[in-house]
Amino acid sequence: MGLLPREATFAEEVTDFFLAFRGAGVSLSPLDADVLLGWQDRGVPYEVVCRGIRKAAEKRARDKRPDEPALKSLRACARAVEEEWMRFQGAATGKSATKAPPEVAQDRLAKVRAALSKAAREGNPAVHQAAERVRALAVGKSEDPALAATRVAHLDDAFALLYLRALPFSTRLQVLRDVRTQLGSALPRMSPRARKAALRAHRVMHARSHGALPALR
Repeated sequence: MGLLPREATFAEEVTDFFLAFRGAGVSLSPLDADVLLGWQDRGVPYEVVCRGIRKAAEKRARDKRPDEPALKSLRACARAVEEEWMRFQGAATGKSATKAPPEVAQDRLAKVRAALSKAAREGNPAVHQAAERVRALAVGKSEDPALAATRVAHLDDAFALLYLRALPFSTRLQVLRDVRTQLGSALPRMSPRARKAALRAHRVMHARSHGALPALR
C-alpha cells in the first residue's frame, strides 16, 4: 500500500508521479511547488499534467547522458504540460488557427491516420500490427477540436501499448522489467492512482523508445 491515502490531493499525486520520473528525493523545491500550484489554480487536469511530464521525460531521455536523471525539475516539464493543455482545450495554432473548429478536429485525426499508415508500411511486424489496430480505432469524424485532441492522446498511448503487446514474450518481459527497475523504490510509496498512472506512463515511454514509434499529435 502506498504512503499517500486514496484521497490524496492533486498536488500530492502530481508530485508522486513526477518523482517517479526524477528518481530521487521525496518533495518538490519551492519553485517547482509554485509551478504545480499554478496548474492546480488554472484547473489543468491531472491526466494532462501527467502526459506533459511523460512527454518531457521522453525528450530528456533522448538528449541526456546515460548517467543523468530523466528529469531534474518540474519546471523543466512546464512547456510540455502547457502544450498538452492547449491540445486538450482544442486550441488551434499555426496554419490551423484560421480554420473552423470542425476542420481543425478533422485535420488532427487525418494527420493521425496518415502517421499510422506510414508506420504500418515502414515499421517492423510489431509496429505494423499495432499501427493497423490503432488506425481502425481512428476512423469516424469529430466536430469538436477538444474532443479530437483527447481522442488523439488516447490513440497515442494505445499505439505504444499495443506495440508492446505485439512483441515476443521474452522481449516484452524485458521491457516490463526495465520499467520496474526504473521506477524502483518509488512504487511502494505512491497512492493507487499515481502508481497506476506512473506504471502506464513508463510502459508507454519505454515502448515508444523501443519501437521508435512516431508521436501522434
